Amino acid sequence: MNDPFKRKIKIVDNDNLRTELITLINSQTDELLLDFALKITYITFDKIALDYKENIYIQQAVNSFSKWRKNDMKLSDLRKVIFNIHKLAKNELDYQKQVSLRVLGHALATAHTINHLIVATDYQIKLINILSNNSYEESTQTRLLQIKILEDLIKEKQKV
Repeated sequence: MNDPFKRKIKIVDNDNLRTELITLINSQTDELLLDFALKITYITFDKIALDYKENIYIQQAVNSFSKWRKNDMKLSDLRKVIFNIHKLAKNELDYQKQVSLRVLGHALATAHTINHLIVATDYQIKLINILSNNSYEESTQTRLLQIKILEDLIKEKQKV
C-alpha cells in the first residue's frame, strides 16, 4: 500500500509524535492547516535568524500565498513561485538556509496538497537535527511544539 505520509527525507525523529501530528492534521480544515504551515515556516526562519523580511524571493512567495488564499491568484501561478523557492533552496550553499527554504517551499505547497505539510514539518525536524547534532530530545521537543501550535490554532478557531 502506498503511504502518502511516508518520510521523504532521513531524520532523527519521534515516530509516535509524528503519527500524532499526522492524525491531528488529518482532522483539520485546509484553511487552518494553511495557517499552521506559515507558522512553522516563520519559527524555522527564526531558529537560524534568517531575515525573511529582507529576502525578496521569500517575500514574493509569502505574498503570493496570501493572494492565492484570497482568490487573487491562480494555483498554477502560485506553484511557479513555489518552484522558484525550491530552486533557490537547491542553489543555496548554506545547508541550514537550504533546509529552511525547503520548509517554506513545502509549507506553501500545502496549497496544492496537504501531504506537503507533513514534508514541511519533517524538514523543520531536519533543521533541528542539523542544529542539535541529531538530538532525539530536541526533535521530540520540536514535534511537541508543532502539535501545540496546531492545537492552539484549533482552540483559537473554536473561539470564533
